[in-house]
Amino acid sequence: MGGGLSYSAYNKLARLELNQQPDKYILSHAYNHKRGYLRVVLCNNTVFPERSVRLQVAEVINRQVIGSAQLLRQRFNLAAGEQQTEFGTGIGPLAQNGQQRHFASRVTAATPAN
Repeated sequence: MGGGLSYSAYNKLARLELNQQPDKYILSHAYNHKRGYLRVVLCNNTVFPERSVRLQVAEVINRQVIGSAQLLRQRFNLAAGEQQTEFGTGIGPLAQNGQQRHFASRVTAATPAN
């Protein structure tokens, strides 16, 4: 019985916090695709569909320094619990003098669909 109440409370909290902390509930991971372009994986950890998910990507210079950041123009829709993989950002090719460049991504906005 307690599990059902905590599950319900978590979902209500997620809906309330989503506007201020979307990256807490929708995870993102940027990676360099084998063809040299930046791709991102999104995972919706809520039980409700999300629309208008917005992402920001930034180059990681080293562990303490983040380079320029860019808000992506694309908006993404995710079903409840959906993991969307292999979508392109249009950024690349990333090879620079034979060195691998590293990026981080962060969800900056999302709206529950219902």
